[in-house]
Amino acid sequence: MNLRRNWKCLFVFLLLIFWMQSANPQSSTGQSAPAPGATPKQKSIPPDNSPETSMRTSIANQLAGTWRLVSYQEKMENGSVQNPYGETPQGIAIFEPGGYVSVQIMKIPRVSFPAGYERATAEQVKAVHEAYLAYYGSWAVDEGHSEVVENIRGSNQPYLNNQITTQRFDFDGKRLNLRTVFDNHGDQHSILFVWEKIH
Repeated sequence: MNLRRNWKCLFVFLLLIFWMQSANPQSSTGQSAPAPGATPKQKSIPPDNSPETSMRTSIANQLAGTWRLVSYQEKMENGSVQNPYGETPQGIAIFEPGGYVSVQIMKIPRVSFPAGYERATAEQVKAVHEAYLAYYGSWAVDEGHSEVVENIRGSNQPYLNNQITTQRFDFDGKRLNLRTVFDNHGDQHSILFVWEKIH
């Protein structure tokens, strides 16, 4: 009688274990079921190792750094070419790897106020203002169009404030050529920057 009872208890015990495993299939794999109300663990997105991504990264690495201005030319709508910052302008462009950009260009020979700022004429103030270009903002590479996209946040030239510009780029050894079009109140002119990397 006791033997039959023991077998019956064993059968019930095994049946209970089988039912628990069926209700929790993850227990067989060693993984516990998530607690009620718990946020399921998100799968990480695999990195994009496509050739296109590698190329964009490569171009951005080539552009990132500090560049010295070699030349600056403007081509007007009538086809004439001008050098508003002189034949040998000075300038620097910093394309920071984190996405910030800063550009400074100055006319050579330098323009100043002969009698001091307080005694400067309107023409002299205008000449000094036009002899310097400065702006800052952020930059990114549009590899598909071979362009550098700049979001200019501030500039000493008011028409550039809060403007997004695109500059077509090509490399020539250590030199970088950037071509763009600026629109100054309807007066469009194309610009060629030539930069040489120094860092």
